[in-house]
Amino acid sequence: MPSKKQSAPNPRPNLQIHKATDFRSLYVNWVQGTFTPFDVSLAIGQIRSTGPTSFDVDHQANILFSPLEAKIALAMLGNLIRVYENRFGKVKIPKEMEGQFATPGPTISAEKKTEGD
Repeated sequence: MPSKKQSAPNPRPNLQIHKATDFRSLYVNWVQGTFTPFDVSLAIGQIRSTGPTSFDVDHQANILFSPLEAKIALAMLGNLIRVYENRFGKVKIPKEMEGQFATPGPTISAEKKTEGD
């Protein structure tokens, strides 16, 4: 019986990152999300308070993800927040913001596989 050779794992591709000429950093404290069958979209911006019970948002950009990249970003953000909370303490969502989300935030580790995944 011929022996099975184990193939070496594929090496990581050489990745070079270059900042675009119009690169800029944005501070975000407002985000809304939506999706289509083809992409996931986040509208991001900054809240400008105009009074105790009202505010304006400077909608700064839309970020469009393929569903795969959105899932990768979700896992990355989840890991970043987990590390942040381990170092600095739990990030709590204010009570007045609870229930404003369409669904509870998904967790990658608790995901159940279904047929077709």
